[in-house]
Amino acid sequence: MFQLPFRFWQLWKQDGGDRRPLSGHIMDLFMWEYVFNFILLTIVYVVSTSIPIPQLFLMIPSILVGNVGIQLFLSLLQPPAPIWISSLPPGHKIRPAGYYIMEDIVSVDGDGGSAYRRALNQRYESSPIFQCLVYEMTMFWAIGGLVFVGVSVAFAFGTSLNFAFGATLIWIPVWALLGFLPAVFWAHWRLNQETDSFRLKQNQISP
Repeated sequence: MFQLPFRFWQLWKQDGGDRRPLSGHIMDLFMWEYVFNFILLTIVYVVSTSIPIPQLFLMIPSILVGNVGIQLFLSLLQPPAPIWISSLPPGHKIRPAGYYIMEDIVSVDGDGGSAYRRALNQRYESSPIFQCLVYEMTMFWAIGGLVFVGVSVAFAFGTSLNFAFGATLIWIPVWALLGFLPAVFWAHWRLNQETDSFRLKQNQISP
């Protein structure tokens, strides 16, 4: 809860370590997502605890993951951007959503600043292997999100309420671990490929 105003303050303030998107806009894509999902989940929480609807309460993590997962899938279609998307100007082909997750989190929360946004853009445009990695990770996270939602729905509506509460609490870290480990190994393999590619190009250029 406290991260939301703090992150907005980091984007709003003007100093030498400016973290804003290269568009100059205060809000980046991750911040818009943060605000939208915070409002959405707050509404779901209030409704599910007031009526009450225990199954809806259990689905709160799935609503978040499902919403993000759908957007991950849609970004893979890569249509032209109708507006600025973080640092990507209108008219340019939308990049896989994993790119914006990296850009916005590292630039603001990781204190990388605008310099990281420029460096990431340069790397993405100059490295086909890095482009493949971003696309593959986005696809992997999107599929993983659908798996998370499917299993959560099965727990919430297909089992007893007591079992569903316990199973949901266990399922969240298990799902995160199952998604984290393959992603780390796959990214490491792709980055090694990229390093070898850069070395090969450098050797070809060198006399």
